[in-house]
Amino acid sequence: MIAVDMQRAAKLGSENNFHIAADSVDGYKGKHAGGWKATTARNFTLTTNQGINKCSSSRFAAVNSRLNFSVKLRTMQSRTKIPAGSFRARRQGRKPMQLLLRITMAAITPPIWRLIRVSDQFTLHQLHRVLQIVFSHLDYHLYAFQLESRHFEAPDPESEAEDATATRLCDLALSPGSQFTYIYDFGDGWEHNIAVEAVVPMPSEHGPDWSPRLLDGERAAPPEDAGGPSGFMEMMEALKDGNHPRHEEIRNWVGSAYDPVKFDAWAVDHALALAVAWGAV
Repeated sequence: MIAVDMQRAAKLGSENNFHIAADSVDGYKGKHAGGWKATTARNFTLTTNQGINKCSSSRFAAVNSRLNFSVKLRTMQSRTKIPAGSFRARRQGRKPMQLLLRITMAAITPPIWRLIRVSDQFTLHQLHRVLQIVFSHLDYHLYAFQLESRHFEAPDPESEAEDATATRLCDLALSPGSQFTYIYDFGDGWEHNIAVEAVVPMPSEHGPDWSPRLLDGERAAPPEDAGGPSGFMEMMEALKDGNHPRHEEIRNWVGSAYDPVKFDAWAVDHALALAVAWGAV
């Protein structure tokens, strides 16, 4: 049983994308004064300190917001996985924040960059997944983060690095101007320079927005296994020159739709939103 203040529950339901469902309905006694709209058309168990009556979810649409209710939930989860440490942070008085990160691929001109917004409660492993999506990587290879002398990787018995799945962004004491590096594919060696542009409050104190967002960016990222920055630059030369001896080979390999100049921020942000909805971030 979870104690829920109805005014707060309304905000949680609308701002934090919670799904609330249960099996049957026990109602309440008292005046119908609140006007809170139920977040689901399904029935659920409701018990109050005012007593118990049977009711449907449609009658529950008007609830006395001054009362405290105990709601027996079958499911209550946000679309983004929230690390357990974030709840400890709130108990310790630290408010979750959002980070604006500008990520630029190293050693490539013209620059390929993305501007994203992420919760500081994300682990480095979650950030890795966000970067895979916004740079159109395929997650075939190993990755690492470097922050000054610290090195983070996914858990591996042979790795001596810190655990990226257990390290949250808020644990790194990041502030505007902080910089660190994301490395993907130790063979090709794609380095991504990450700069913290701003640390901003959540949109609402009542319902933190945990979902990452892509805000802006330029140019398409290199195809997977393009040979690192030097191989990619050679590939670009071949694509630009129809008389280049490897032009047809490279064009067939990357596909006719690949255009290094174009970047569809809306489509990539949509893909990121779907990944969050499917629990993949």
